[in-house]
Amino acid sequence: MQPKIDISIVIVNYNVKDFLSQCLSSINKSSTNLRYEIIVVDNASTDGSRQIFSDLLETNDNFHYYYSETNLGFGKANNIGFDLARGKYTLILNPDTLLEPNTLQVMYDYMESNPDIGTSGCKVLNLDGSFQSACRRGFPTPWASFCKLFGLQRLFPNSRLFAKYNLSYLNEDDTNDIDALIGAFMFTRTDVLKRINGFDESFFMYGEDLDLCYRIKEAGYRVSYYPKTTIIHFKGESSKRSTLNETKHFYDAMEIFARKHYGKSKLFFSFLRLGIKIRSFISYLKKHKKDVTFIIIDLVIVNLSLLLSSYLRWGEVFPFPEYAYPTVFIFLSFVTFVSMLFSGEYFEQNQTIRKSFFGLLSSLLILTFLTYFFRDFAFSRGILLMTISFSVVFITITRILSNVVEKQKNVKEINRIVLVGWNENAAKLIHNIKSNYSNSVIVGFISNNENATGDLDYLGEPNYIQKTINDKSITEVIVLDNSEFQFDNDTKFIRLKNDNLVHIYFATDYDNLVISKILTDVSGVNPETKQSKLSQLRYRLLKRISDVFIALLMLTLGLPFLIVKGNTNKFVNLLLGRLTFIGLFPEGNSLSEKGKLGIIGLAHISEPGKLKEKMIVELNNHYLDNYSLSLDFDILFKYLFRR
Repeated sequence: MQPKIDISIVIVNYNVKDFLSQCLSSINKSSTNLRYEIIVVDNASTDGSRQIFSDLLETNDNFHYYYSETNLGFGKANNIGFDLARGKYTLILNPDTLLEPNTLQVMYDYMESNPDIGTSGCKVLNLDGSFQSACRRGFPTPWASFCKLFGLQRLFPNSRLFAKYNLSYLNEDDTNDIDALIGAFMFTRTDVLKRINGFDESFFMYGEDLDLCYRIKEAGYRVSYYPKTTIIHFKGESSKRSTLNETKHFYDAMEIFARKHYGKSKLFFSFLRLGIKIRSFISYLKKHKKDVTFIIIDLVIVNLSLLLSSYLRWGEVFPFPEYAYPTVFIFLSFVTFVSMLFSGEYFEQNQTIRKSFFGLLSSLLILTFLTYFFRDFAFSRGILLMTISFSVVFITITRILSNVVEKQKNVKEINRIVLVGWNENAAKLIHNIKSNYSNSVIVGFISNNENATGDLDYLGEPNYIQKTINDKSITEVIVLDNSEFQFDNDTKFIRLKNDNLVHIYFATDYDNLVISKILTDVSGVNPETKQSKLSQLRYRLLKRISDVFIALLMLTLGLPFLIVKGNTNKFVNLLLGRLTFIGLFPEGNSLSEKGKLGIIGLAHISEPGKLKEKMIVELNNHYLDNYSLSLDFDILFKYLFRR
């Protein structure tokens, strides 16, 4: 007979062996006589976890370790642990948590006293002692989702009506029946878990805890928040060290949950998608708050320049007829913004005097051209010239002042450096940095191999560098081993929360680093990290405009031809933005994540079926890096000629 097990603790590990070791230590320090077993399911960790925790099997009969060769996702990996669980209760626990000595006993006693509770959770704290609101939640009903996505919950956190998702209107120290718990800590009856078949594996990451709680309540049990004991949760450590897009998975999970439990209301899903797009847009603006600030300043300057020019020319601030206002300000602002945007002044690297000058010059030419067609607004080309001239002067001054402030701030602040990869010159490079840059500190290193060096702190995998950089407030990245780090559109130019530009250097040794810094200081950007054109907003806008024009043309004048050829759906998708007219070709059996698939592309000039996947990848990369309207025309003509 096997001894009775009171609690089975199931932990899914992914590249957090250091946190898992601390978690196991906190469990083993529990002040309880309860018998428990620990089941670790490893989601293909590459940080040495397999060797370390496999060794524990020989010394601990109640420790079980299962290693998966692939990343199964949170739900599926936990289900493997549930199948092995022998305890009366199963504690679903994250590896980046620390338990209090009394946590197991307190939660066990609470569940024993309340047989109608299917799962319960305790109070979850951040490392600094602050409360993690996600540890008790409401279900993402249409109304709760609407309030969360559109910011009503943030505006009215104490409202029972608007704060249903995070339940922020409830006292964090009061016991309450709730809808859902956080997956980092769920003290659950094992028989209930097995009766409802554990987690729904269609959720890869996020949402599975909500779904589990929903089905536990459907089975007739309560879900309870019991804050008489606490744990510390180092939130998001596994995702920091993974290549997963956690934001995408979060919203995907919300949509899966809504479809599963709230029917197929088109209105609700339209609101859901709209909310996600709005949140994404707000996130984009926050990420580029420096650009937004310059846009506002520049538009104020050009409009004030118009007023100044009017006063100097005619002695009046508003000399034009009444019908001209506010139209003249709107047109001036719109044309200036578009011109500056397409000159590359906004949302690309840093603002420069050169690009702003060409943007303003373009706006002068466009506005002058428009006056020939809108004669009622052709008041004075002299005032227009004066307006742009004043704008050039004042905007140039703002750029100079911005550079001066930036340099002074950089001198005062500590430069926080992270290394990517490791090579034989790394130790000497570190020594030279410490010797020659007194205001710099090397925070740690990022690598696919945590054991590359024991001298620096390991910060995670290269492919998830942006989150690591934000969390550690990194200001400079030095790539020692280029094979470890492949840039994508999100990591070529990384801005921190405080909107400082993160400089990225490729340097195999210290001499290379010095050269790279000189070139970057002169040009404003490291030429080795130059963005592909199609990752830049102005080129994406230009491409989208041309796609819409072609789609409308083909769906009207060319519709009979499309019907005969059976290509109508392609051009409908082109109009909706799901395809682009000239773009990428699928790489192997998968779609490219770097850009949109095209109706035609470089690969179509040859016979795509005869091209190897490596060749298709190179053709796609060439198109991304060298995009221009002339390249699109070349591809189109070559394609038509081949046909």
